[in-house]
Amino acid sequence: MCHNRLAPSYRLPLAAAWMLLFAGATLASAQEGATPINYRVTAATQRLEMVVNTSRILTLDQDVPRVFVSNPDLVRATPLSTNQIQISALQPGVTQVNMWDAEERVFTVDVVVRPDARELEDLLRTEFPEASLKLRPLSQSVVVSGNVPTPEMVSRIVTVA
Repeated sequence: MCHNRLAPSYRLPLAAAWMLLFAGATLASAQEGATPINYRVTAATQRLEMVVNTSRILTLDQDVPRVFVSNPDLVRATPLSTNQIQISALQPGVTQVNMWDAEERVFTVDVVVRPDARELEDLLRTEFPEASLKLRPLSQSVVVSGNVPTPEMVSRIVTVA
């Protein structure tokens, strides 16, 4: 932990960022709002990050006569129009959505589905408003890092998380 002379705070070390294990809890990503709901597919290969229980609309400039999801347990694809496919994130993991155009060109979207930690983020923000915390959800755990005003707060945050 480091001490800042101007504003006392204690930094949660990144190298030893905490892995807090959960049984049955779901986690969320703070970056969920960064990806627009309508995701334009313009390259042969693209990457899309999603949070469990969210959806995005994949839009291709051409018609999409065929779609394939590598792991339908993670992502469900539903055609909306001739050039739009809605994908729904069902559970955490990584899969691919392949879309073919009328000329048989394949457009692949690598989809990373992250757990939902929004509830935990809201709880920590409410319970510890003076702390500056960042959560990074993993499959069955979450990494918490940031700054807290007192060392005692660290154990309280771990207990809540």
